Amino acid sequence: MFARILPLAMMIAVFPVAAQAGEGSPIFDIPRLDKIAIDGKADDWGDGGFRVDLLTPVSGDLKPITDHDARVRLGWNDRGLLVLALIRDNEWLEHPKDTDLWQCDALEVFLSERCGSANMCQWIISPGMDPEQPEPRWKLYDFRREPALKGLPAEPTVARAKGGDLCVLEVLLPWSALRIDPQVGREVGIQVYADDTDGRREYAGYNTAWYPEVGAHMFYDRVHRLRLAERAGDPVLVRGKGEYDIHRLRTNVSLAAQGDCVGKTVRLLDGQAARAGQPARELARGKMEPDAAGRAMALISFEMPTALGTGGLIVIETEGNSAGSFVLPDPARTRATLLMHTGGKAEPSVFGGERLPPVTFERLLWMERLIGPYRIDTTFYDKDYNVVTKAKAPGRYGAVAEVVTADGRKFRRFITLFRRPDTLSWWDTKVSLELPADCGIDPRAAAAYPEDVQDFIKEQIDEGTWRSSDAAVLLAGLHETKVDTPKLGFYTSPRQLDRQ
Repeated sequence: MFARILPLAMMIAVFPVAAQAGEGSPIFDIPRLDKIAIDGKADDWGDGGFRVDLLTPVSGDLKPITDHDARVRLGWNDRGLLVLALIRDNEWLEHPKDTDLWQCDALEVFLSERCGSANMCQWIISPGMDPEQPEPRWKLYDFRREPALKGLPAEPTVARAKGGDLCVLEVLLPWSALRIDPQVGREVGIQVYADDTDGRREYAGYNTAWYPEVGAHMFYDRVHRLRLAERAGDPVLVRGKGEYDIHRLRTNVSLAAQGDCVGKTVRLLDGQAARAGQPARELARGKMEPDAAGRAMALISFEMPTALGTGGLIVIETEGNSAGSFVLPDPARTRATLLMHTGGKAEPSVFGGERLPPVTFERLLWMERLIGPYRIDTTFYDKDYNVVTKAKAPGRYGAVAEVVTADGRKFRRFITLFRRPDTLSWWDTKVSLELPADCGIDPRAAAAYPEDVQDFIKEQIDEGTWRSSDAAVLLAGLHETKVDTPKLGFYTSPRQLDRQ
C-alpha cells in the first residue's frame, strides 16, 4: 500500500549535511625559510620546516617500513613553496614515459591558490632513484581555470640525493604559477602523495597521502589549508582516521605514527570546543603500541556523537603537546543513511479485530541513540485511503507513522497492515517444505516429521508479523487478487499491488 522508506535526499534534508569545503578543517602554519638551497641535501633544513612525519595509505594497511615509508617537511620563501620529501623504498621503479610518471614510484604535489579553488597545479616528480631512470623528471598537470593563469610559468626546481634506498628530494614550486603574493597570513591549498609500485610497471596501487582522500584534481576541497607564517605550527606526529560503527553507534579511531611514538599516551580532544574558546574536552585516550609494520599504532573507541552533535575536528595530543588532527565524518549523513534502512513496524502487521496495532521500532534504545528522544504520531487508512480509527472489515490497511524528534524534526514511515478474519488461525495453515538438494538433507527425512516442519514454518509466519509488514503485504495482495482476471502476472503480484 505504501513505500516504506524515504529517499536519501529527503533524509538528508531532515539531518543536514556538514558545511562545505574548508569549513572546520585544520589550518597548518608553515614557516618562512630563506636559506634553503635546492640541492637535494637536507642539512640546511636542520630542525626547520613544518613536519608531517608519516604519509598514510588512503585505503588498506601501511606497508612495512622496510618496504615503503614517506614523510615531508614544508616551508616557503619569496619564490615559492618548499618541499623536502624523505622517501624510503626497497625497490625503486620509475616509469620511462614522462606522461606516465604517476603510474610508478613518484611524488605528487598539488598546489592551489586556496582550499576549494579550481585554480590548481599538480606536479608529478619522478626522483631518479631507478637505475634505468637515473635523473629526476617532472610532469605538470595544469588545472588552472582562469585564462590569465594558463600561460604563467610553472617549472619547479627539483634536486635529489641518494642514500641507499632512501631518497632525499627537494622541490620548490613557484608562486608565480598561480600568481600568489607570498605574505605572512596568506592561505594556500596543498596535497601530497607518495606513490609506490613493486615488481611491475603498471599503475601504482599503493598511494600514501597527507590528506585523507585522493582526487584533489576533481574535488578542490581535498587539499589541506596552509598558512604562510614566520614559525612552524605543531608537527604532525600521529595520523588519525575515524569511522562510525553503525551497529554499536560508536566512533572507531585508528592512529598511526613512526616507531619513536611507541609507548606514548595519546589523547583525543574535541577540537570544535577548543575553537569556540571552550576547554578542550577529552573524548578518549589510548597508548601507542608497536605494530607489525615497524611503526606505532593505536585503536581507540568512544561514543558516536549524539543525535544533534557534529563530527568536526579531533585534536591528537601526546605528552601534553598537539601531535596532529583529523576531521570525523559528518554523523548527520551517517544517521540519514541509517534511517533510510530503518523501517517502523506494527505489533503485529497482521491482526484480528477492530483495534489497529501500535507502530514502533524494532530496536527502541538504538533508535533513540540514533535520533534522540522522539514520539510517534500514527494515522491509519483503509484500502481507499480514508482515515480510520478502527479496522471494521478484514483486508488491507495502512499506517503513516510520523516520527517527531525532541527538537521538532519530522520524518515518516509507511507500513502495510492486514486485518485477518477473526476465525483465522496460523495453526490451521497447511504448509509443506521442499528443501534444495544442496542442503544435504534427504527429502524423506522432512516427510517423516511433517508436524515439526509445519510447526516451524507457522511459528516463523507468526513471529514475522511482529518483525515486519512482509506478511501483511502478501496477504493483502492475495486478498485483493481476482483469480478470474485474464492477465495475472508480475504487475498484479502482491508486492506490486503494495507499491501501487
